[in-house]
Amino acid sequence: MKVLNITTILFSTILILHYGKFFLLPLFLAVFFYIILNSISRDLIDLVKNKFFKINEAFSFFLIFLSFLILAYFLFQLFKINLQFIVENSQQYQKNINFFLDLTSKYIMLDTLLSESFIEKINLISFFSNLLSFIKSFAGNF
Repeated sequence: MKVLNITTILFSTILILHYGKFFLLPLFLAVFFYIILNSISRDLIDLVKNKFFKINEAFSFFLIFLSFLILAYFLFQLFKINLQFIVENSQQYQKNINFFLDLTSKYIMLDTLLSESFIEKINLISFFSNLLSFIKSFAGNF
């Protein structure tokens, strides 16, 4: 009977952890953001009440939520534009790294540490392209 209980508990724990990534993680993130937004909205209510006039708690929460959405949208757009700029200029970065490694290998004994095949394997175009696609797919999951 004890083995059956342990097996049942183990199976249910694995099942909860597997489906928890689809339910529990978004739930805890939502609760976390709600607590942060609620505390900031209460601070806004206290600040405005002492200075100007009294505002509603729902309006304050909506105002804080909207400002965070706008901030997150602009930060995401800025990040996306910067990554696209990096991908476009990655050929220049590749040339600069090769030039730097060639220059340092003349003065420092890097030949023993870095082989020619290692230098040729550095491909920044694919690295930055993969990074950009990873971030886009990561953002698409939310």
